[in-house]
This record gives sequence, C-alpha cells and structure tokens, in this order.
Amino acid sequence: MPIDPRKTIASGLAAIGSGRFAEAESLYQLMLADHPGIVDTHMLGGVAAANSGNRDEAIERFRAALNLEVRNPAAQNWISVLLRERGEPSVALEHAEMANRLQQREPDILCNLGLCLIDTGNVSKAANVLERAVTLRPGDSVGHAGLGKCYRVMGRDLDALREFRTANRIAPDFNVLVEQGAVLITLGRQREAVEVYEQAIRIRPDSASTHVLLSRALSDLRRDEEAELQLDRAESIDPHLSDIYLRRANVLQIKGDFPRAEAQFEKAIEMKPTGGASYHGIVSSKRLKPTDVPFVDRMKAALGLDGLTLDDRAFLHFSLGKAYDDLGDYEKAMHEYDLGNEVMWDGYLRNRPFNPTRLKSEIDGRIKLFNKEFFKSTEASSASDCPILIVGMPRSGTTLVEQILSSHPSVEAAGELSFWAHTEVRCVDLARRVVNVPDMRQAGSAYLDLLTGLSGGKPRVTDKNPANFFAVGMIHACLPNARIIHTRRDPVDTALSIYFTLLGQPPDFSCVKENIVTFTREYHRLMSHWRGVLPENRFFEVDYEDLVTQGEEPIRRLVEFCGLEWNEACLHPEGNLRPVTTPSLWQVRQPVYTTSIARWKKYEPYLGEFAKLLD
Repeated sequence: MPIDPRKTIASGLAAIGSGRFAEAESLYQLMLADHPGIVDTHMLGGVAAANSGNRDEAIERFRAALNLEVRNPAAQNWISVLLRERGEPSVALEHAEMANRLQQREPDILCNLGLCLIDTGNVSKAANVLERAVTLRPGDSVGHAGLGKCYRVMGRDLDALREFRTANRIAPDFNVLVEQGAVLITLGRQREAVEVYEQAIRIRPDSASTHVLLSRALSDLRRDEEAELQLDRAESIDPHLSDIYLRRANVLQIKGDFPRAEAQFEKAIEMKPTGGASYHGIVSSKRLKPTDVPFVDRMKAALGLDGLTLDDRAFLHFSLGKAYDDLGDYEKAMHEYDLGNEVMWDGYLRNRPFNPTRLKSEIDGRIKLFNKEFFKSTEASSASDCPILIVGMPRSGTTLVEQILSSHPSVEAAGELSFWAHTEVRCVDLARRVVNVPDMRQAGSAYLDLLTGLSGGKPRVTDKNPANFFAVGMIHACLPNARIIHTRRDPVDTALSIYFTLLGQPPDFSCVKENIVTFTREYHRLMSHWRGVLPENRFFEVDYEDLVTQGEEPIRRLVEFCGLEWNEACLHPEGNLRPVTTPSLWQVRQPVYTTSIARWKKYEPYLGEFAKLLD
C-alpha cells in the first residue's frame, strides 16, 4: 500500500520533535523507498540523522536534497551547521552565506552565519550578523552567546558580559557560564566570577578545569585556603591536567617562592610539553645563565611540537626573547619578541585595531573638559585621603612605587583595579564634553567602598593601574584629596619593556612598534595637561631612574607627598612579602638594581620605530 508523503513527513518531524529518532529514521527509509525524488524525503533523513548524532550521514542526506533543489536554504544551513561542528569552517561559511542569500532575515540562518564568521576570524562582521539575529529573535541564547564572544574579542568586555548574562538567563549553559566568568575576571569582578564558576560546577561537577578557574578567582580575593581546596578537587578529578600545576606555580610566584614555583612549572610541562605558559613561568622567575642553555633548547624544540595553540606559540617566543636577553644575544632576543608580538596581534588585536585618530580625539576631549574652571565648579563626593593612585605608562615603574609605599605599615596595596576604566565611560561623554556629576559623585563613593574592603584596616590604599592616567581628571574632581603619583621612565626603555612583556589582555596599542610610539606621545600630551591643572600637593611625579639610583632621597619625598610619617621599611621594597600579580613579580623581589636604565642602548641597531622616541 503506497504511503502518503505529506503525512509521513509530518509524522517523521513530529517524532523528531518528541525525541523518537529511531521512529523518524524508519519513516525516512519508507519515504526513500517510495519517494526518493522528493526533497523533503532527504530533509527528513538529514534531520533524523543529525539529531541522532550521525553527522556524516546527515551531511550526505542534505546534499542529496540539494541535488534535487540547490536553492534550498534549509539544506544549505543544515550542511553549514554540521560542517562547522566537524571542524571545516571555510566550507561551512560558504554554505551559510548561500543560505542567507536564499532566505534573508531568518534568525537560525543568521545565527549560524555569525558563528561561521567567528570561526573564520571575521569577528566584526560576525557581530553585525548576530546583532540582527538577536534583534529578530531576542530569546535565542545561542545568538546572544555568539555575540558575547564577538564583543570579547573586540575588547568590548562590558557588552560581552551583558550578552553572556542574557544567554544564561534564557538557557544556562556550562560553556557560556565559563566564558562569563572569564569576562568578570578581566573586569576585576572576582566575587561575581566566583558565583558564576560555582554555578557552572553545579552543572558539570566533574570539570577539573573549572575548579582551577574558580581557584584563580578565590586566590585573587585572597581566599587562599578555599583556592587550594579547589585545586585539590581538580587534581582528584584529573591528576594529569597541567593547568592544576600551572595554577599552583602561579600562586607560589605571586608569593615570591620561585624555587617551588619552578618545580610546579616543570610538573605542568611534564603533563603538557606544549604548554608555553609553563616555560614562560620558569623564564620569568629568574635570570638565565649559560648553564640554562639546555632549557633554551627545550623551548626551541617545543615550538616544533604538534598541538601548539596561539597562546603556546606566543608564550614560547616571548620566553625565548627573555632568555636571549638574559644571555646577551640581543639580535636573537628582538627577533623572538618580534615573532611573539606578531602572534599576539594576530590572535588578539586583529579584530580591535588601534585607532590613533580616536585616541587623539579622546585626549583632546579630556584636555578641554577637565580644566581648572571645571575643578573649581564641581562639588566633590568625598574629602577622604585614603586613595593613593599610581599612574603612568605600562612598565614605567608603577609596581616598584607600589612596593615601596605598601612597605609602610599604614598602606595597603590593592594592585591594579579596573574600576576607573569602566566607570569613566559611564560618567563622561567625551564627544559632547559633558560629565554626569551625580553619577561621578556616586562613583567616588563606590570607589572608596571598594578600597575599604581591600584595606585590611589600614588608612591608605594604593591602586596602581597605570591606565588610570586617562581618568585623572575625573578622579581628582570627585576625590580631591586623593594623592596621584605619576611614575616616569625613559620613553624608549618603557616602549621596549611593553614590547617585551606578554600581557594576557594586550591593550590595543601594543604589539606594533609604531602604535606604541603614537600612544606614548599622546600619553605625554595628556600628562602635561594634568601637570598644569592639578595642585602640586595632589599630583606628584617621580622618575623610575631616580628611585633606583638616588637611594633614600626620592623615596623620602614620595612618602612625604603621601602625608605619611617616615618608615625605614620603605627603603627595602624587596622585603615586602605582599602578593604581587603583575609581570614585575620577580623583579620587585630583588634588591633595587640599575640594569634596566638605558636598556635601549643594547638594542639600538634593532629599535626600528622606537628610535623616534629618542628625540
């Protein structure tokens, strides 16, 4: 007895909708026997196979549908989805684009197209596509999650957080929760990250890597016992996970216990020979000597191993650069740093390129907005003198200044807080050159609450985020008694140090010498403005070179500026055992040394664009 194609197809789709995939497969086989020339026969078979996990068979069935009707958007989209899952992003993108040409404004097709664009590296275009998808269907958790990934790569962390949160409100997903936690860590919101990682662990308690991530967030909050407990749980789940030993090594580094840290890094390398971060950890914990050449050879060999990620390659090139610098081979060092910066730019900055025109406009806006008249006419939110902000270029000596001041018994170090970078955006419209004064006052109060929670009961707290130099005007306006210390260093030495330092979230101007030069010049222009409009008893400048060559005198002036009584401990910052998390964590544990002064002369033949800063 012949079957009714419409009813059979409808029954097959209903079976798939109810999870009865074997029944759907049987109905497909009946249709294939009686009606192989109907497109919907092969569509039913493809959907049944895809939902049963038979990806390759599903692709063949959808291709059979295209043989009958090449302009079938559903078949094109299904093939794209399956090829993307199979790890063939370029071919998947071709089918996704064809599906979108055949049927525009379809959320499923737009969402898949966006994900294909992410996989092929076209993140800006992916964001545009996914924005259209979630506008058409706001309840699509996959679209919001994909959009969050785009924003993350583009450096729009607050937007990324919003999209990840939306996706997880619609349908909590383990992987999206992990990404949400990572954004929160980047934003310095560790308490929220702990809650998110704990939610992810409730979904998948056997994820050793998530226990490691939770450990990192707890450690940042100085909840050390809980952090170690999470590492123990991770090790009980998967004792071969290299991230466990890498994290333990990082904790030991932060505490200044470099020999034990090196042993943990070696264990991580044993578990994962391609783990570039572990090699970098060892190299950054000491100054290499000729006896370490075999270790250098191990790093060179690791670059030839299969399975290297982008981060692994970057870590290894930067590690080799540091090794050759220690060994005095500056030509090879620069070559490795060039390679490492190329990898980082390709992986992290290609989709959020440096915009010198925008930077200049933002600097112009701050100079015109935050003048002496503005400060006179704006009512402060607090008279507290608790904050000590240490600003400057990255790698200019801010960590050393923080180490000196936090050696004083009245000063607690909060490290690099991201508060102002995200708060200023909400309070200041640089394009229109206006400030939301109520929001600014509220920000000042919120900042003091944050410092109080990190103060350990001490009256003064340092925040050494170098990028706070952008927000100096807003900070002084709402907290006029905050001390602001500007650390200065030879611009070429600073530029080289930025170029030689591997940062997990590289700023958009890094990795390209010309961009670093442009940023440096704009930074100097803004700092010259702050110097002219802020009172001398609230804005203090100290040269890194003076701190490491002139001994007690500049340190006394620094302590006096902060309104503190003199304490001899400030002369011995290497004895300060507080946790240090910046790239300078090894250097600040050493007695003050002068080898970083005029370092650029060793690299003079290889400076390239940096030579412009010699003027």
